[in-house]
Amino acid sequence: MSGKNENMVDKKVAIALGIIAMVLFTGIIVVFAYYSAAVSQRDSIIATKDQEILSLQNEVDDLEEHVTDLQDQVEAQQNQILSLQNQLGSTAARVINVALGARDDRSNPNEPFLYVSGYVCNVGAETAHNVRLHVTAYRGSVEVINSYYDIASSLERDGSAYVEARFYYSGPALTANSWKMTPECT
Repeated sequence: MSGKNENMVDKKVAIALGIIAMVLFTGIIVVFAYYSAAVSQRDSIIATKDQEILSLQNEVDDLEEHVTDLQDQVEAQQNQILSLQNQLGSTAARVINVALGARDDRSNPNEPFLYVSGYVCNVGAETAHNVRLHVTAYRGSVEVINSYYDIASSLERDGSAYVEARFYYSGPALTANSWKMTPECT
């Protein structure tokens, strides 16, 4: 009988060991599946972040190129100012605009404005006093903006002043290129 009991014990041990092995194997499969999914998710997040980094780097490169272009434009405009100052000779103060531009900015529909920027230069032989910019703009035939912007109380001979101003208005957009900017002095 002892042989039969031993066989019975051996079978019970074998069954118990088999069950333990199956539980361990199942646990390993579950752990492997979980970590595979986690690694796959992390790889996806890393790939997305890499794309974002590449996109941002491209944007930085574009902006740096734009800055360089703007610096070149400023240099060209300053050279134009000097050239015009050298060409014009006068006995009185005379102000002109150089590279003075405007754009209708409707980035906030509740507060549209005409953005004006550029240079006003005194190309006359004397100091210009009460230098200001007279700005008018239209919507169709209706005058929407008729305003003055004070630039300087005085502008020396061969001097220039940078102008950057916003002229707010209400209603629909201005007629394209309907604005006029005239520098004045006394």
